[in-house]
Amino acid sequence: MRDGGAVWCSSGNWQSSNQPNIHLFGPRRDRPPVGFQRKYNRDYHAIIVDPKIASIFEGYIARDHDLAAAQAAAPQPGPEPDLFVPEEPEAPPAFARPPRYFEPLRLDREVSVQPLLTPDNYAEHTLKLIRSARESVRFQNQYINFRGTNEDFAEFKLLVGALKSKIDAGVDVRIICRDLMKQENLDILIALGFPKEVFRFQPACHNKTIIVDGKRVMFGSHNWSNEGVKTNRDASLVFDDEEIAQYLAEIYDYDWDNLATAHPAASRIAATRRPPECGVFPFPPCMMIELGASRTVSFDERHRVTSLRIDLVRRFARFRAAFVASPRNPFR
Repeated sequence: MRDGGAVWCSSGNWQSSNQPNIHLFGPRRDRPPVGFQRKYNRDYHAIIVDPKIASIFEGYIARDHDLAAAQAAAPQPGPEPDLFVPEEPEAPPAFARPPRYFEPLRLDREVSVQPLLTPDNYAEHTLKLIRSARESVRFQNQYINFRGTNEDFAEFKLLVGALKSKIDAGVDVRIICRDLMKQENLDILIALGFPKEVFRFQPACHNKTIIVDGKRVMFGSHNWSNEGVKTNRDASLVFDDEEIAQYLAEIYDYDWDNLATAHPAASRIAATRRPPECGVFPFPPCMMIELGASRTVSFDERHRVTSLRIDLVRRFARFRAAFVASPRNPFR
């Protein structure tokens, strides 16, 4: 916030991987290091000069500050982060195409913008945005941390279900996540009917955006997890502006074609559908668990069916690992 008249909203954190001290445009033009786009995070930022928007965020920041001050206590260790971000990514291949960088879009006119906050109104407006899609949905986030169990918040289930419904309706849906997204979360989505072809994975993807039909765009700091869509204090913006949406869609398409080059690996869930070869594991085929609904079901019903079976597979995998390590295992 600046002097009650301007606000900066971003998906970036305050650390070197999100805010590198490198200037590609303007009077000072630095030469980026090798592997720049894979070492430093992809983030979107918006600086809005508007007293009304600034006053909305300023009011919430002041309120949060007062609430936090009233509840202040001795510092407690926080939870471990969802992702481990390596300091040095692998070097890009020598034959890679020269990277492309995008100059900031500067507009000197009024735009239509909707501020979003959790736990206030993020899920409501994001659900409306996804459901409005008629042609395309470009989705980019660190991960979709959907558990496929009753632990998932109702709002998160609705958002994931809306994305799946657009795929079922034939809308062009593309999903970019960080290349460190957990395999088990991808397995759950595929078990729920998400095609593997809609996913790609990008190094240093820290962005959180949804672009609908190339006409409306949302971005900010909301991750797709229970906490990210419901309980965390996060902020995003929805721009109902085709020029802004087209500018960011061009960047998204560049990422899809050039940076998000990793495709889903073979699903561990699918692999469990085949009984083990004789002598590989000391378990009869009857202990293997069949996955996938045998008939067409609704998203919610499919969610319940696959949740139970995925949980059984996880328990079986743990039991199998313990047995293989046991001294009583004749195959050791």
